[in-house]
Amino acid sequence: MEEAIKALEFEDENTGEPLKIISFKKLDEERAKLFRGSFEECKNGDIISVDCGSVEHIVVYDAGKAKPVVVECGITLAELSPTQLVEYCFEEKGPWMVSRCSLPALEAYRKMKFSQWKKAVTHPDCMASFRRVLKMGLVTSIFDHLAFPEPSEEEKKKWQGKKEAGKKKHNP
Repeated sequence: MEEAIKALEFEDENTGEPLKIISFKKLDEERAKLFRGSFEECKNGDIISVDCGSVEHIVVYDAGKAKPVVVECGITLAELSPTQLVEYCFEEKGPWMVSRCSLPALEAYRKMKFSQWKKAVTHPDCMASFRRVLKMGLVTSIFDHLAFPEPSEEEKKKWQGKKEAGKKKHNP
């Protein structure tokens, strides 16, 4: 396993410079379960954490081969390690899951949504839209079924309804 992991090459996503592997270890089963449930490529094999200093990379070691897990941020489309994505849960004691967006992208998205809300409050088009914006309230939480997928069919039922046309609707 050591040879296969040390043969991997990682690079800094900003500069493209090669990163040196500082250390690696097999993830404990609870943490590995999080990645197994979130990414198809993590279903089989050992889940290995590879420390390269600024980023913890996730590698799957199976049948004598090591393969880095690379995922795409749903907002910026940047290729990232799963450890760079936001982790979340729907309920206080519910299962933790991995989102499809990074923290910097999520913060930028939230800031943009707040700017839109602020503009709608300070410069309303009409009284009806002004009332709707006030009723909706300040943006404090983000609900997006693509960025934050539901864990199971049972969980989805809690957050889905049907529109008049019979199409599914995701409710925050």
